[in-house]
Amino acid sequence: MEIMGTELRPYGINCVNRGENGEPKTAIIGDKIRAIISANAKKRATRLSDIFGQMLEDQGIRTKFLPKEVSRQVLAKLNSEDNEELRNKIVEILIGLGVTDKKKAPTEEELKKAKTPQVFLFCQPELDWIVQYFTEWIQENGIEQAIKAKQKDFLADMVEKFRGVDIPVSLAIALFGRFDTTEIFQNVPAAISQGFSFSIQGLDVFQNYWNTGDDWAGLDESAANAFAMSDTQGMSSGIYYNHFKIDVDQLLENVGGDASKAIAGVRAFLEAFCFSNPEGMKNSALTTPLPSFWLLEYKENGTLYTHDSTFFKALPAQGDIAKIGAEMIVKKAQETWEKSKRIKPDTALLMCSDINETSEAITKMKSFDEVNDGIVERLKASLEKE
Repeated sequence: MEIMGTELRPYGINCVNRGENGEPKTAIIGDKIRAIISANAKKRATRLSDIFGQMLEDQGIRTKFLPKEVSRQVLAKLNSEDNEELRNKIVEILIGLGVTDKKKAPTEEELKKAKTPQVFLFCQPELDWIVQYFTEWIQENGIEQAIKAKQKDFLADMVEKFRGVDIPVSLAIALFGRFDTTEIFQNVPAAISQGFSFSIQGLDVFQNYWNTGDDWAGLDESAANAFAMSDTQGMSSGIYYNHFKIDVDQLLENVGGDASKAIAGVRAFLEAFCFSNPEGMKNSALTTPLPSFWLLEYKENGTLYTHDSTFFKALPAQGDIAKIGAEMIVKKAQETWEKSKRIKPDTALLMCSDINETSEAITKMKSFDEVNDGIVERLKASLEKE
């Protein structure tokens, strides 16, 4: 079972996803350079959105600062917040996660930063278990013995016990997956596949010259001191295409076959994806648009095929690009589906006020809620049938 979403989203003046040079990220697609928004930027915005948090109990925690947070909580439970030696020992042990040479002691700087070599994605119950394990071990063996503990031996014992505990992964992890090369957290194949967003017209980056005024500039006669800071920043705008897929079978496997949990995850993801945006440079170039084109497809058996080839040739920056782009997707989809009955989705629901005519295979709805609810109900019917 697959669900696929396709959207067009109009971003005004923005720099929501910057590269290392501080400029909008770009890629060559077809015949033109396009503005892009990375899949990770969109996934992060979706996972951390208020909607996702309201609909799911646990959004997951993605961080390198596991040692810092565990040591803080453990010391608080033991009323030992000022014990620097114990704090450093806990940090030393957890820094060892993912480190091949555990005989090498961490440097003073590494202990201060309290970061693991890689970024972890874990759920709240997993964090709670690790905190509780450290707390109980120290209470049982004493603080002096804990400070003398060898990193390698302590970590091996903790990991062995952790692997023996049944902690269900959060729905966030079940959806987005978890790739972990260390000893502790289990790998979870992602049920979500996310594409890059890209502008359907050619890139037109402009340099915005900005300055920060000095409120007390009048105290100095020099006009050069009127501004505290000035710089330039690349900006762009346009209609962006994007798509995603949900592998419902993989999601069901990730949640242990719990259909109600899988349905809750699908609903939360659809809502959060639809109504969330990356917010880079939001202090000076905020743009949080809704999709102008929102198409959800469902297929019980087989594969759904993306519509990104519609825009391999960039549209000219003239006319109603949102309307033209929407009509092109519908036309391209219909042409694709006519090539084989294996390709056509079982259900296709669309929310788009820019167009009146759709294909016979697409049902136009009046709201985002109707589209999202319609696909969730279609999924429910399939799972109940099984």
